Amino acid sequence: MATISLRLLKNGKDLDNLDIPKRSFRFEILDNGKPIYSKNCHNKANLSHFLFRANQTLGADGKTVQNLPEHHDDPNVETKHNYVLQAIFDLS
Repeated sequence: MATISLRLLKNGKDLDNLDIPKRSFRFEILDNGKPIYSKNCHNKANLSHFLFRANQTLGADGKTVQNLPEHHDDPNVETKHNYVLQAIFDLS
């Protein structure tokens, strides 16, 4: 489980405490290049209850560790995860 707190700063000071307009940005989490979460934010964001899956799993015997496959045609088969966390800023 993961919790993420984002704050935009200028010269080490929180933008909410400065007399400047709010800055908009979008926070996204991608898994294998596809967005699995997106949130529009202004100056800061608090995000919680994210569960990131591991790329290894226990085998059928419950003891041996096996790596997940990169790809699989069956959507019900668990595959490797490649997570990217990104913030996209509105520069206008």
